[in-house]
Amino acid sequence: MVLSPRKLSEVLILRDELFITTKVFPGYTPWGSVEKNYDATIATLKRQLQQLQLDYVDLYLIHAPFSALRLEQWSACIELKKSGLVKHIGVANYNAIRLQEILDAGLDSPEANQIEFHPLCAQIDLTQFMNKHAIVPIAYSSLAPLSSWRVEEGQGGETLAETKAQAQIVIRDIANNMGVPEANLLLRWGVQHGYCVLTKSSKPERIRENLNIFDFEISVDDMAQLDALNQNQALAWAANGLNPMEVAPTLV
Repeated sequence: MVLSPRKLSEVLILRDELFITTKVFPGYTPWGSVEKNYDATIATLKRQLQQLQLDYVDLYLIHAPFSALRLEQWSACIELKKSGLVKHIGVANYNAIRLQEILDAGLDSPEANQIEFHPLCAQIDLTQFMNKHAIVPIAYSSLAPLSSWRVEEGQGGETLAETKAQAQIVIRDIANNMGVPEANLLLRWGVQHGYCVLTKSSKPERIRENLNIFDFEISVDDMAQLDALNQNQALAWAANGLNPMEVAPTLV
Protein backbone atom coordinates (compact mmCIF):
# COMPACT_ATOMS: atom_id res chain seq x y z
CA MET A 1 0.00 0.00 0.00
CA VAL A 2 1.18 3.53 -0.80
CA LEU A 3 -0.16 6.50 1.10
CA SER A 4 -1.98 9.01 -1.00
CA PRO A 5 0.69 11.56 -1.90
CA ARG A 6 0.36 14.82 -0.01
CA LYS A 7 1.68 18.10 -1.25
CA LEU A 8 4.01 19.81 1.20
CA SER A 9 5.79 22.84 -0.24
CA GLU A 10 5.39 21.30 -3.71
CA VAL A 11 7.04 18.02 -2.60
CA LEU A 12 5.21 14.71 -2.89
CA ILE A 13 5.87 12.31 -0.02
CA LEU A 14 5.34 8.61 -0.62
CA ARG A 15 5.17 5.80 1.94
CA ASP A 16 8.66 4.46 1.27
CA GLU A 17 10.09 7.91 2.04
CA LEU A 18 8.76 7.71 5.61
CA PHE A 19 10.04 5.69 8.56
CA ILE A 20 7.10 5.06 10.86
CA THR A 21 7.51 3.70 14.38
CA THR A 22 4.84 2.64 16.84
CA LYS A 23 4.84 0.86 20.19
CA VAL A 24 2.85 -1.66 22.16
CA PHE A 25 2.24 -0.85 25.82
CA PRO A 26 2.83 -4.22 27.49
CA GLY A 27 0.41 -3.67 30.35
CA TYR A 28 1.35 -2.88 33.94
CA THR A 29 -0.61 -4.39 36.82
CA PRO A 30 0.13 -1.62 39.40
CA TRP A 31 -1.49 0.86 37.00
CA GLY A 32 -4.50 -1.39 36.41
CA SER A 33 -3.38 -2.13 32.85
CA VAL A 34 -3.85 -5.75 31.77
CA GLU A 35 -0.65 -7.45 30.62
CA LYS A 36 -0.81 -8.41 26.96
CA ASN A 37 -0.24 -12.01 25.91
CA TYR A 38 0.99 -13.21 22.51
CA ASP A 39 -2.37 -12.78 20.75
CA ALA A 40 -3.08 -9.38 22.30
CA THR A 41 0.34 -8.10 21.21
CA ILE A 42 -0.36 -9.09 17.62
CA ALA A 43 -3.89 -7.68 17.76
CA THR A 44 -2.56 -4.37 19.05
CA LEU A 45 -0.38 -3.82 16.00
CA LYS A 46 -3.14 -4.86 13.61
CA ARG A 47 -5.43 -2.30 15.23
CA GLN A 48 -2.73 0.37 14.97
CA LEU A 49 -2.26 -0.41 11.28
CA GLN A 50 -5.98 0.11 10.71
CA GLN A 51 -5.87 3.42 12.57
CA LEU A 52 -2.80 4.55 10.62
CA GLN A 53 -4.22 3.22 7.32
CA LEU A 54 -1.00 1.35 6.64
CA ASP A 55 -0.02 -2.14 5.55
CA TYR A 56 3.11 -2.16 7.71
CA VAL A 57 5.20 -0.06 10.08
CA ASP A 58 8.96 0.29 9.85
CA LEU A 59 9.69 -0.25 13.54
CA TYR A 60 7.60 -1.81 16.32
CA LEU A 61 8.73 -1.51 19.94
CA ILE A 62 7.69 -2.97 23.28
CA HIS A 63 7.36 0.15 25.40
CA ALA A 64 8.98 -1.22 28.58
CA PRO A 65 9.68 -4.54 30.37
CA PHE A 66 6.65 -3.99 32.64
CA SER A 67 5.07 -7.37 32.03
CA ALA A 68 5.82 -10.88 33.27
CA LEU A 69 4.76 -11.93 29.75
CA ARG A 70 7.54 -9.95 28.05
CA LEU A 71 9.10 -13.00 26.35
CA GLU A 72 5.68 -13.94 25.02
CA GLN A 73 5.26 -10.39 23.76
CA TRP A 74 8.67 -10.49 22.14
CA SER A 75 7.82 -13.79 20.40
CA ALA A 76 4.75 -12.04 18.99
CA CYS A 77 6.95 -9.24 17.65
CA ILE A 78 9.14 -11.81 15.90
CA GLU A 79 6.04 -13.32 14.30
CA LEU A 80 4.82 -9.89 13.19
CA LYS A 81 8.12 -9.31 11.43
CA LYS A 82 7.91 -12.69 9.70
CA SER A 83 4.41 -11.84 8.50
CA GLY A 84 5.61 -8.59 6.92
CA LEU A 85 3.48 -6.32 9.11
CA VAL A 86 6.66 -4.91 10.63
CA LYS A 87 10.05 -4.35 9.00
CA HIS A 88 12.08 -4.02 12.20
CA ILE A 89 11.40 -4.90 15.83
CA GLY A 90 12.84 -3.66 19.08
CA VAL A 91 12.24 -2.70 22.68
CA ALA A 92 12.38 0.39 24.85
CA ASN A 93 13.63 0.94 28.39
CA TYR A 94 15.30 -2.49 28.52
CA ASN A 95 18.49 -2.80 30.54
CA ALA A 96 21.19 -5.39 29.86
CA ILE A 97 19.55 -7.98 32.13
CA ARG A 98 16.24 -7.74 30.27
CA LEU A 99 17.99 -7.93 26.89
CA GLN A 100 19.97 -10.95 28.07
CA GLU A 101 16.68 -12.69 28.96
CA ILE A 102 15.75 -12.60 25.30
CA LEU A 103 19.12 -13.92 24.19
CA ASP A 104 19.07 -16.68 26.84
CA ALA A 105 15.64 -17.78 25.60
CA GLY A 106 17.14 -18.38 22.15
CA LEU A 107 14.93 -15.73 20.55
CA ASP A 108 15.97 -13.27 17.86
CA SER A 109 17.75 -10.26 19.32
CA PRO A 110 16.01 -6.87 19.31
CA GLU A 111 17.22 -4.66 16.50
CA ALA A 112 16.91 -1.51 18.60
CA ASN A 113 16.48 -0.33 22.18
CA GLN A 114 14.99 3.11 22.81
CA ILE A 115 16.33 4.50 26.09
CA GLU A 116 16.79 7.75 27.96
CA PHE A 117 20.20 9.14 27.05
CA HIS A 118 21.83 12.48 27.87
CA PRO A 119 24.93 13.65 29.77
CA LEU A 120 23.31 12.99 33.18
CA CYS A 121 22.22 9.51 32.09
CA ALA A 122 24.93 8.24 29.75
CA GLN A 123 24.08 4.51 29.92
CA ILE A 124 27.74 3.57 29.37
CA ASP A 125 27.59 -0.13 30.31
CA LEU A 126 24.29 -0.66 28.51
CA THR A 127 25.63 1.01 25.39
CA GLN A 128 28.62 -1.33 25.38
CA PHE A 129 26.31 -4.34 25.76
CA MET A 130 24.13 -3.18 22.87
CA ASN A 131 27.13 -2.54 20.64
CA LYS A 132 28.38 -6.06 21.37
CA HIS A 133 25.04 -7.55 20.29
CA ALA A 134 24.38 -5.20 17.34
CA ILE A 135 21.36 -3.56 19.02
CA VAL A 136 20.89 -0.01 17.75
CA PRO A 137 20.62 2.56 20.56
CA ILE A 138 17.86 5.15 20.12
CA ALA A 139 17.94 8.14 22.49
CA TYR A 140 14.87 9.82 23.93
CA SER A 141 14.59 12.78 26.32
CA SER A 142 17.98 14.05 25.16
CA LEU A 143 17.04 17.54 26.35
CA ALA A 144 16.04 16.50 29.88
CA PRO A 145 18.98 18.27 31.60
CA LEU A 146 17.82 21.70 30.36
CA SER A 147 15.79 24.10 32.53
CA SER A 148 13.50 24.65 29.53
CA TRP A 149 12.54 20.95 29.34
CA ARG A 150 8.90 20.15 30.25
CA VAL A 151 8.31 23.56 31.81
CA GLU A 152 4.51 23.50 31.67
CA GLU A 153 2.65 22.70 34.87
CA GLY A 154 2.13 18.98 35.40
CA GLN A 155 4.84 17.90 32.97
CA GLY A 156 7.34 17.15 35.74
CA GLY A 157 10.29 19.06 34.33
CA GLU A 158 11.05 20.56 37.74
CA THR A 159 11.70 17.12 39.25
CA LEU A 160 15.33 16.69 40.34
CA ALA A 161 16.00 20.36 39.53
CA GLU A 162 18.89 20.48 41.99
CA THR A 163 20.48 17.44 40.33
CA LYS A 164 20.41 19.25 36.99
CA ALA A 165 21.64 22.64 38.19
CA GLN A 166 25.41 22.10 37.86
CA ALA A 167 25.03 20.34 34.53
CA GLN A 168 23.04 23.28 33.18
CA ILE A 169 25.95 25.63 33.91
CA VAL A 170 28.40 23.41 32.01
CA ILE A 171 26.02 22.92 29.09
CA ARG A 172 25.27 26.64 28.87
CA ASP A 173 28.95 27.62 28.94
CA ILE A 174 29.92 25.16 26.20
CA ALA A 175 26.95 26.13 24.02
CA ASN A 176 27.72 29.84 24.40
CA ASN A 177 31.40 29.31 23.56
CA MET A 178 30.42 27.36 20.44
CA GLY A 179 27.65 29.75 19.45
CA VAL A 180 24.99 27.05 19.24
CA PRO A 181 21.69 26.53 21.10
CA GLU A 182 21.91 24.34 24.19
CA ALA A 183 19.37 21.91 22.73
CA ASN A 184 21.45 21.47 19.58
CA LEU A 185 24.54 20.86 21.69
CA LEU A 186 22.84 17.99 23.53
CA LEU A 187 21.45 16.50 20.34
CA ARG A 188 24.89 16.67 18.74
CA TRP A 189 26.43 15.05 21.83
CA GLY A 190 24.11 12.07 21.34
CA VAL A 191 24.92 11.82 17.64
CA GLN A 192 28.65 11.88 18.34
CA HIS A 193 28.13 8.98 20.74
CA GLY A 194 26.59 7.01 17.89
CA TYR A 195 22.96 7.23 18.97
CA CYS A 196 19.90 7.71 16.81
CA VAL A 197 18.47 10.80 18.50
CA LEU A 198 14.76 11.53 18.77
CA THR A 199 13.39 15.03 19.10
CA LYS A 200 9.86 16.13 19.83
CA SER A 201 8.13 19.35 18.85
CA SER A 202 4.86 20.52 17.36
CA LYS A 203 6.42 23.78 16.15
CA PRO A 204 7.79 23.75 12.56
CA GLU A 205 10.49 26.30 13.39
CA ARG A 206 11.72 24.19 16.33
CA ILE A 207 11.72 21.04 14.20
CA ARG A 208 13.88 22.81 11.62
CA GLU A 209 16.20 24.14 14.33
CA ASN A 210 16.65 20.67 15.83
CA LEU A 211 17.99 19.45 12.49
CA ASN A 212 20.82 22.00 12.55
CA ILE A 213 23.32 19.70 14.24
CA PHE A 214 25.37 18.54 11.28
CA ASP A 215 27.30 21.72 10.55
CA PHE A 216 29.36 21.69 13.75
CA GLU A 217 31.26 19.21 15.90
CA ILE A 218 31.87 19.16 19.65
CA SER A 219 35.58 19.07 20.46
CA VAL A 220 37.21 16.22 22.35
CA ASP A 221 37.69 18.42 25.42
CA ASP A 222 34.09 19.62 25.43
CA MET A 223 32.81 16.08 24.93
CA ALA A 224 34.87 15.06 27.96
CA GLN A 225 33.31 17.85 30.03
CA LEU A 226 29.83 16.73 29.05
CA ASP A 227 30.66 13.07 29.64
CA ALA A 228 31.90 13.94 33.13
CA LEU A 229 28.38 15.08 34.08
CA ASN A 230 27.14 11.48 34.07
CA GLN A 231 25.33 10.41 37.25
CA ASN A 232 23.37 7.50 35.74
CA GLN A 233 20.37 9.61 36.71
CA ALA A 234 17.19 9.02 34.72
CA LEU A 235 14.91 12.07 34.56
CA ALA A 236 12.15 11.35 32.05
CA TRP A 237 10.00 9.17 34.32
CA ALA A 238 11.11 10.63 37.65
CA ALA A 239 7.87 12.54 38.20
CA ASN A 240 6.05 9.17 38.09
CA GLY A 241 8.26 7.86 40.86
CA LEU A 242 9.76 5.01 38.87
CA ASN A 243 12.55 4.12 36.49
CA PRO A 244 11.11 1.88 33.74
CA MET A 245 14.44 0.12 33.33
CA GLU A 246 14.21 -1.12 36.91
CA VAL A 247 10.62 -2.37 36.77
CA ALA A 248 10.40 -5.99 35.63
CA PRO A 249 8.20 -8.60 37.32
CA THR A 250 9.39 -12.20 37.44
CA LEU A 251 8.84 -13.99 34.14
CA VAL A 252 5.88 -16.33 33.90
